[in-house]
Amino acid sequence: MQFQQEQDYSASINLGVWKRLLVYLKQFRGQLVLVGAMMALLAIVDVLLPLMSRYGIDHFVTPHTTEGLGNFVILYASMLMLQVVAIFLFIYFASRVEYGICYTLRHDGFQKLQSLPFSFFDRTPVGFLMSRMTSDAQHVSEAFSWGLVDFMWALVYLLASVVSMLLIDWKLTLMILLVVPPLAVVSAFFQRKILANQREVRKTNSKITGAFNEGIMGAKTSKTLVREDRNVQEFSELSAHMKRVSVRSASLSAIYLPIVISIGSIATAYLLTQGSHNVLTGTMSLGTVTAFFSYTVQFFQPIHNIASIFAEMQRMQAGAERVVTLLETEPDIVDTPEVEALFGDNFHPKRENWPDIKGDVVFENVTFAYKGGEEVLKDFSLTVKAGETIALVGPTGAGKSTIVNLICRFYEPTSGRILIDGVDYKERSQLWLQSNLGYVLQEPHLFS
Repeated sequence: MQFQQEQDYSASINLGVWKRLLVYLKQFRGQLVLVGAMMALLAIVDVLLPLMSRYGIDHFVTPHTTEGLGNFVILYASMLMLQVVAIFLFIYFASRVEYGICYTLRHDGFQKLQSLPFSFFDRTPVGFLMSRMTSDAQHVSEAFSWGLVDFMWALVYLLASVVSMLLIDWKLTLMILLVVPPLAVVSAFFQRKILANQREVRKTNSKITGAFNEGIMGAKTSKTLVREDRNVQEFSELSAHMKRVSVRSASLSAIYLPIVISIGSIATAYLLTQGSHNVLTGTMSLGTVTAFFSYTVQFFQPIHNIASIFAEMQRMQAGAERVVTLLETEPDIVDTPEVEALFGDNFHPKRENWPDIKGDVVFENVTFAYKGGEEVLKDFSLTVKAGETIALVGPTGAGKSTIVNLICRFYEPTSGRILIDGVDYKERSQLWLQSNLGYVLQEPHLFS
């Protein structure tokens, strides 16, 4: 049996992946609109506060007067209270969106697993599946909630602050904006490196999860074969690789963000020099320079945020791709549309249309081979009458379990037919067939 290897994905941001996941935002449209409104309000308040400071310095501090100060303080305090309320609302509803998306992804993923055939689980390691429905689902939900929220605030604040700065001094603003192209170049350079490294982190995390699962589920086999040392060695190699790629990922982020901050510091230094000169020459008031300085310092905060979101999206893209891969996995064994319309599916059965079963089973020239393997059965024929008791005897690998699995339609014949009461069992729903069969396992699983 060949196990499915962790898929390699494209080296750039795949918008199709995120578009596929946008459907999970529809049920939270109202909450997202409210979150967006709160973030836009926060951005506008953040833009107005430096203007308020400018007014306070130029009308109260510089002229040494308190006339009208009371009204100014009330207005300033009201804006701060509005900011506090907006922060509370956006955190509350963004959290609801995050947990709601995570719940829906895990629900749909688990439901998808219930509809997939044995062949899928035969070739897919458990660790891959566990990682997709736990950490990957969590990362995707975080990207859609907090990532969108932070991006919206950064974008609105960036546009509003640029407009304010242009109205104050357009020449000085244009000089400061000269640092934006270098920021774009740096971001483009680090994009591919961060994304590729984060995909390797997620792949290794899946392997570690799978190793944990195998170590627990295969404890009896490990004891029997006395392979504890080998298990520890293999797991240590995986953990060491995880450490290396994680440190490399952290190093890339440690280089990326400081570069962004350093480029922004160049613009701040220029403003301090030029602004001080303007105040000394009387061409700009102290309040205006203070407001402009606040804008310049805070102007790079949304750029830092967008850079951080961009870096985070590189990491989350890997998880999003893996979740979508699972959600879009098509089962190898499916009922025809005509059968499903008549008898229903696994989650919406139409039991009133189900025929009674007598129990005659016929194999007609059945040939079967597992994917990537040799033929287990070739031109196999067998007739078992209702009420008849038979025993299948043969060496290991002769196909005894395969015959039972074919009767249950856990697999389907490569060629030939299987008839139940004289009817090809593909003309009946899988749920009808498996509901009328009793399968006694050698080692039953106890659900918690």
